[in-house]
Amino acid sequence: MTPAITRLEEALTAELRLTQAIAALAGRERAALEDDDLTMLADVVREKASHLAELAEMESARNQAAEAWAFENNIPTGSATFEQIIGHMDRASARELGALRDGIRAHLDYARSMNIANRALLEAALDRNAALRNFLLGTTMGGDGYTASGTHHASAVGNHFMEWSG
Repeated sequence: MTPAITRLEEALTAELRLTQAIAALAGRERAALEDDDLTMLADVVREKASHLAELAEMESARNQAAEAWAFENNIPTGSATFEQIIGHMDRASARELGALRDGIRAHLDYARSMNIANRALLEAALDRNAALRNFLLGTTMGGDGYTASGTHHASAVGNHFMEWSG
């Protein structure tokens, strides 16, 4: 294996480990949302942001390693895709690097699907909180008001309490 392929393999292996961690964080985020654990959720979000920044750096390192290999093998760089680059490698290297890339994709796909589901959970929780807030404000605030459509309504607060004067 050439030094450029070794660098590319090392970059992909590091990226695979990081995407595994990102996928695990998506699961922890789900647990925090389901348990209404805001402390854990904040920790997970911070950790995920750090990992995503690190992933961007790793992608850059991977691209540099791929371009170095392409340059060494007289393959035009810049527009070459990963598929094109591994298509010029020996079978064993191409198979190994392709498997690493597939693992990265699988972890990122899992994390993406979990993030979509987590977002739905978060939006549902926000909707519940907004509904509860509106309900509580409606029961504690007196006086007339207006609806979202601009129509006037009389407060129903007086209907919920007994009349004690008399």
